[in-house]
Amino acid sequence: MTRLRLATLSDLEAIAAVSARNGLSSFDAVERRDWWLSHPFRAEFEGVPMGWVLENETDGIVGTFSNIHMMYELDGRRIKCGIAGSWGVDVGHRNSSLLLARAYFTQNAVDLCVNGSASAVASPIMEALKARRVPAVDYDISYFWITRHKAFAEAVLRKKKIPAAGILAHAAGLVLRAADLRIGRRKIPAGLKPVNEFGVEFDTFWEKLRQGRGRMRAVRSAAALDWRFGPLRRNRATVLGIFEGGNLTGYVVLRRIVREHLGLRQFVIAICRHWTIHRISFSVCWPVPWKQRATRIWMPSNGRDGTRRRGKWLAPCARSRTGIPFGPFTTKR
Repeated sequence: MTRLRLATLSDLEAIAAVSARNGLSSFDAVERRDWWLSHPFRAEFEGVPMGWVLENETDGIVGTFSNIHMMYELDGRRIKCGIAGSWGVDVGHRNSSLLLARAYFTQNAVDLCVNGSASAVASPIMEALKARRVPAVDYDISYFWITRHKAFAEAVLRKKKIPAAGILAHAAGLVLRAADLRIGRRKIPAGLKPVNEFGVEFDTFWEKLRQGRGRMRAVRSAAALDWRFGPLRRNRATVLGIFEGGNLTGYVVLRRIVREHLGLRQFVIAICRHWTIHRISFSVCWPVPWKQRATRIWMPSNGRDGTRRRGKWLAPCARSRTGIPFGPFTTKR
C-alpha cells in the first residue's frame, strides 16, 4: 500500500534517490539538510511543510514533491509562498502521483502556491487542478548560448532519439559554429565582473529595487541570496555583477547543471535582477571563462499571446527551434 505523508529532514537521502531515478536534479542530502536549517525566514515559515512523499510498505519512499519556502513582497506587504519543485514518482506507483499535487495545492499555511517551471507533462495537470497561468511574456521560450557546438548538437540529437547521434553531431556542430561566427559576439561592459560573496551592496541594491510599486518580487536581500545560492557557489554556480561608479546596478546567478542522460553540461540562469533590459543581454552574452565546462546557458520566457512556443537561441548563436515548453502557475489561497 502507498500512502502520502509530510516529508522530513530524515527523508532527504531517500528523496535524493527518488529524484535521481526520475531524472530530476540531484543533490547531496547533508548539504540540503543544512540548507533547510539555515533558511533566513525559518521562523516565519514555522509549520509549513518542506514537501510531501509517497511511501510504500515494500519499496520505501517512491515519490516526492518539494515545497520550497520563499518570501515575496508586493507594495511593502510580505507574502509567504510555497514554490513547487522536484515532483517525481517511481514507475509502478504513478497512479498515486496526484496525491502529491493535491497536497501541495490544498496546503493552508502559505499565502500563495507558485510553480515556476512546470514541464510540458505537468502543465496540463496544473491547469486541471485550477492553477492560474501567470501572464508573463515569453516564459516558455528557451534561449541558448552554445559554447561546445558538437557536444550540444549531440545532446539535442539524443533527446530527439535520432540514430547515430554521435556521428551526425560532427556536421551539426559545424553548422552551429558557422552560424555563431556569422552572428558575431557582443562587447563586454567595463563594469561586469564575477562576485565572490553576497555583501552589503546586494542589500543596498535590493532596497532600491523593492521601492517599485505594483510588482511582486522575491525577497533578494544579501541573507536571502546567500541562503539560496551560497552553497551552490562552491562548484555549481557563478555570480556576475554589473557595477557603475562602485555601485551594484544588476546581477545574474548562473547555476551549473549536468544532465547525464543527455551528456549535457549547462549553466542555467537561476536569477537575474537589473534596472534596464539590456542588463540581461550583457550578463548572458559575456564570453564565459567556463567555456570548456558549459554547453549551453538557458533562460526561460513566455509568449505574449499566451500560446506555447518552442525554444530560440539567445544571440549570438544559431537560431534553432529546440526547447521544452513550460509555464508558471499560481493558485490563490
